[in-house]
Amino acid sequence: MSPSDPPIFRPRDDATGSPSGSRCCMQQHAQASTGNLVFPVHVLNLMTPSLARRRSIRRHLLGYPDLKVKNENHTSIKPPHHITPHLTPKQHITYLNTHRMQLKTLLPFLAAAATPAAALGKATVVNNCATEVSLWSVGSDVRAAGPLAPRGGSYAETFARDPVTGGRALKVTRARDGLYTGAPQLVFAYTLDAGGGGGVWYDLSTVFGDGFKGSKVVVASRQATCPAIVWEGGVSPGGSQVKVCTAEQDVVLTLCA
Repeated sequence: MSPSDPPIFRPRDDATGSPSGSRCCMQQHAQASTGNLVFPVHVLNLMTPSLARRRSIRRHLLGYPDLKVKNENHTSIKPPHHITPHLTPKQHITYLNTHRMQLKTLLPFLAAAATPAAALGKATVVNNCATEVSLWSVGSDVRAAGPLAPRGGSYAETFARDPVTGGRALKVTRARDGLYTGAPQLVFAYTLDAGGGGGVWYDLSTVFGDGFKGSKVVVASRQATCPAIVWEGGVSPGGSQVKVCTAEQDVVLTLCA
């Protein structure tokens, strides 16, 4: 170009100050910015040298709602309600993946919590003695469960893990308020398998003396193959009295068996 030739006007990008390209060049730029997507003709017709306009079109193709351009250098975006505000598309994907991982982590616990109560057996006490007995269910709280009538009175509760102590104990006394007066207690305790193995641990012990001395006491599962605890004279024979069996069957303490 000679000094006498008139200057050639080339539109410049408002945001970058660089010369804006032809429609072909703009299409190549659009392909690079949107993952090799080719813009439809009606979208290309909307393109201007404005950087804000190019960003507006790119966001529209990525799934954002229509954008309202306030001026050449500022765009107001209102994401749909299901998209977290102020996140770029990449950040939004990361956000969703994080929550999916958290859900996968929780699924085993949710499945365990959803185990039907009907699949679990019950801790049961049957009083075959000639006199009534008093009974309490004790864990992180104390629940009065008696008295049990003579010759057949019973109580049952579904196996459950105590949120604080883990296990629970059914405490039996011959005295009406024996739990609070220091009377001899017969203690039938149980704990569900914390490992999710489907078992229940149970044992028998005494506190403050042998209240059922002279009477046979038995703790046994309704599944005949499970080990039983038998005190022929109502007194512990010594040694460990802890047994384990399936939690799907009732475990029964029988007084005066």
